[in-house]
Amino acid sequence: MNFKVIFDSKEFESAVEAVASRTIRRFASDVISRMKISFSEPKSGRFYKVSKTGRPHQASAPGQAPAVLTGFLTNSIQSAFPKLTEGVITIGAEYAEYLERGPRNWKQQPSRRPFVEPALEGALEAINSTSGSVFGRLI
Repeated sequence: MNFKVIFDSKEFESAVEAVASRTIRRFASDVISRMKISFSEPKSGRFYKVSKTGRPHQASAPGQAPAVLTGFLTNSIQSAFPKLTEGVITIGAEYAEYLERGPRNWKQQPSRRPFVEPALEGALEAINSTSGSVFGRLI
């Protein structure tokens, strides 16, 4: 006895795109949440008084995610989904790349304040732990 199963390729592709779209949106949301949470974690950098307000502020130490001072960096993080299977995270603060990668002068690299890479790694680890490492790794 034989059975024949025929898949409607359009319907199948549509179903796969819908699942991929939900996964991509969930992943982007997780990455952004992880970045924003890292900003508000305790810091161990120097204390100083903010010049405009005079209030005390503790900066982040090298290697820690940036500390929140004005909230501009936090509020500049946006996501967009131009296609069902495409997600884009944009950080509008011009100084974000400097914080993440450090100055171009390699001698000052220890001054980095990474927040994107740790968030991506954490989100990838989380999604891979629930899906069996289907989504790869950060390179």
